[in-house]
Amino acid sequence: GLVRNAFVADKQTIQDADSATPQQKERAGTVFDKWIKVVDDNLAHLNTPLGGTITADKLIKELRRAYNDQGGIKPGDDLPEVADMLEVRFQNRQNKEREASESERNARVTEHYEENVGAAVLEKVQDLEFLASVLPQVHAAFQAPDLPQKFKDLAEPLIIQAVAEEKGFDEISSEVQRVAKTADPKPKLGVYAAKFFTMAQAAARTASDQAIAPVAAPAKDAATLAQEFLDSREIYKIAADAMPKQDRIAFSAALRKVRIIKQLLTPDEVPEHEVVVAAWKGDRNLQDDVRSEKENNRDVAPDLLEAMRRKAAEANDFFKRFVAPQFLSTLAPPIVKVHAKPSQSLLAPKGFRAFQTDQFVHVAQNEDTSIIVHEVGHYVENNLPPEAWMDIRDLINKRHADAGGGGKADTGDSIFTRDEGRFKGDYPATGKYTSRAYADEGSTEMTSMTLEYLSDPGKINTMIDKDPQQAAIIIRALNPDAYNAVPELVNFAKYLPNPTRRRARGGAPPPME
Repeated sequence: GLVRNAFVADKQTIQDADSATPQQKERAGTVFDKWIKVVDDNLAHLNTPLGGTITADKLIKELRRAYNDQGGIKPGDDLPEVADMLEVRFQNRQNKEREASESERNARVTEHYEENVGAAVLEKVQDLEFLASVLPQVHAAFQAPDLPQKFKDLAEPLIIQAVAEEKGFDEISSEVQRVAKTADPKPKLGVYAAKFFTMAQAAARTASDQAIAPVAAPAKDAATLAQEFLDSREIYKIAADAMPKQDRIAFSAALRKVRIIKQLLTPDEVPEHEVVVAAWKGDRNLQDDVRSEKENNRDVAPDLLEAMRRKAAEANDFFKRFVAPQFLSTLAPPIVKVHAKPSQSLLAPKGFRAFQTDQFVHVAQNEDTSIIVHEVGHYVENNLPPEAWMDIRDLINKRHADAGGGGKADTGDSIFTRDEGRFKGDYPATGKYTSRAYADEGSTEMTSMTLEYLSDPGKINTMIDKDPQQAAIIIRALNPDAYNAVPELVNFAKYLPNPTRRRARGGAPPPME
């Protein structure tokens, strides 16, 4: 009951906040309503004859599951508008850029402080007026009007020596306290010395903070940027007619000439030219941070965790070979959380279903490598530049329109996804789940499903042969240089959004205004 009351209060606080945007208020309402329903359902269960107890662990898991599904669209719900999804994407991008800028600024403040704190403390010691103002307790305790001078005489030589030896603040403070206690029979002087240094240190930190310019607010809000992007984007229509069989066969053949596809199809073949292997930010890897997540108070067995770490390494190798180096180097690898539960399947309908949220991917203890790739694919897609994301969106929207369109979400196509709304349309290689609909920033399953198939030796040919259009859009989004290096692919430009865009967009998104 207390948890429920807290959720209700927090929801109201956000919705009443003047600083919250309409989108933030709506999202808060959606999330808190789902959480409140989870609590209500558990309370109702407690009131039944067989209710028993609800553990905190069970409640937290249900709340987490509800949160992870916050962007999901149900069958019959209104489908999200592109402008709204773009606004959230631009807002998320602005938030990430501001966070990075704040982190960089804090590092500069710390550097400035560390370079100047010794001099700043020395300056304060030499300022007897400052001493008298910050140490009134010294006068009261010792009734010595000349004590600031005595304090100065005691501290200044130590500080000069410490600054010369580039000692840190803690060393200076400790040394002054030691000498103070030795030099004066009253140990309180050491306490006041420590207080003085703390205040002098704070003054130095404030001075450093004021010396470094603050991070400026964005020149334009996310809604304006989203609309300007839509207004400026040159719309190229994907060919209205269905792709003839001969074009599909030729398109597939051309895709097999793309360097990264050739490597996947014939991994033992030596490349004709030296290949630059991409690296995640900081030269880290997926397998570097694989964590066990308890289920029913049980950890993942060590041998299973080690097996999952090997699969994470295989997924890591796929991304380092597939994604453009300029782009992958801007992303820190997500953290892989392995849950102590088998994966969901027809034989285990209550098994664990993999998902991704923020910088984490969650997988079952027996998940395949391709599913790790799938979940990491969500993380990669969420960081794509707007142009690449719009290419994906254009194909989903076209197939939705070709299948009859409409503003309501269609029904999922399996027993596990029938309650999950989707855009209409057929996806001959990866199936209808590919067009699952999400609100908020408009995440899709198209990138993840495509990468899942391309990373699986048993499915890569299905992906390329049955739906070269979908495969091409994802390949071009993640490694445009590799895609554009095959001249024959120009012949199929009419089947892609923005067919004339050939800029090597594989780097980080351009800076925000």
